[in-house]
Amino acid sequence: NPNPNPNPNPNPNPNPNPNPNPNPNPNPNAGLVPKADVVLKPKPNAEPLHPTYPKRAPNANPNPNPEPADVLDASTVLAIIGHNRDAYLGRCLGKVVEHYPRETATNPNIVRLAVSIDGDFPKMRAVYDKALASRPDIPAEYVQHTMTAAERGPSGYYALSAHFRKILTRVFQDASVQRVILLEEDLEIAPDFFDWFAATAPLLDTDPKLMAVSAWNDNGMRGYVQEAGAAYRSDFFPGLGWMMPRRIWEELGSRWPAGYWDDWLREPEQRRDRHFLRPEICRTLHYGQKGTSGGQYGAYLNKIQLAGESERHAWSSAELAHLGSEASWDAAYLDRVRRAPALSSPNKNALASVAEAEVRVTYGSDGEFIRIAKAFGVMDNEKAGIWRTAYKGVVSFWVDRRKVHIAPAGL
Repeated sequence: NPNPNPNPNPNPNPNPNPNPNPNPNPNPNAGLVPKADVVLKPKPNAEPLHPTYPKRAPNANPNPNPEPADVLDASTVLAIIGHNRDAYLGRCLGKVVEHYPRETATNPNIVRLAVSIDGDFPKMRAVYDKALASRPDIPAEYVQHTMTAAERGPSGYYALSAHFRKILTRVFQDASVQRVILLEEDLEIAPDFFDWFAATAPLLDTDPKLMAVSAWNDNGMRGYVQEAGAAYRSDFFPGLGWMMPRRIWEELGSRWPAGYWDDWLREPEQRRDRHFLRPEICRTLHYGQKGTSGGQYGAYLNKIQLAGESERHAWSSAELAHLGSEASWDAAYLDRVRRAPALSSPNKNALASVAEAEVRVTYGSDGEFIRIAKAFGVMDNEKAGIWRTAYKGVVSFWVDRRKVHIAPAGL
């Protein structure tokens, strides 16, 4: 949910019991064994899980349809969270099923799927059954939750936060699960959605400065993105299709908030100067017009470009090694921003007269940033003191095939 109340005041849930001490030698045949409403059955004849990532030879073709260099195995769960929007769930699940990985000799235990529904809605179950009928090989489960009046709270933001807490608690009770990808029912995925998360999982697992990986770019509007294989570190949590590792849940699960979970994650007490990974071109598309957020920021959301087949990229963790640490990203990205020539006048007209392919626009105050962002048509919104998409104050995007960096003075 990208648009929460700007002044949330959540009360943390006292004890979601996330099991902070997982068994170091998990049962390889363990499924998602919950203490909840519906039992998630393990996949039959599942082979032992391994903590390593099976590697395949990288493919040099930038727009292939090959086997990926990295894969997600059954130590990852994709959780789709929904309520009572059957048409939305149908669209979401249709693309998930279409692009879902298939078992191979090197990865016989593919990522698991949990469709988590708040409430008893036969239409939602019917959508699930229809979508999964074409892919019986997907280890999928339908999970139905019952919320108390207290959990639902005064608004949908509270019910949504409680739903996230329930499914995360449930999934991580299986000690073999190391990370969860979270989708909401009003998100469509790109053809290389799973490849993106497979390639970034090793980085998330090994860099303690990374908090999560997202498929979303808040400035990913048509005309503002260009490079299919570009990715960034960011100080801003984007949400909208994101992967959380077990270590973050074990740290934060016991104090998960009663409402406004996404703004809560952005607060300094939770973020602790950690970063997020995101692609330049979005690997999810938000199409929900009815829901908790009421369609806020529609002027931006309606222009988001979803990566299609022509932008499909052969993601690999080796290719993304420059994102693997703060130091390596600073060397690759901030040095490039500093070298970019300064644009004298921060507007599109001035940009048209510049010969360079990359420019820098400097700001010295919040008001100045907002004026520059508005002049270029990118988001001028901040949460917890961080501009959307920013890394150390820098916001980058494309305009007329030129790369623009809005950067703080003194960078």
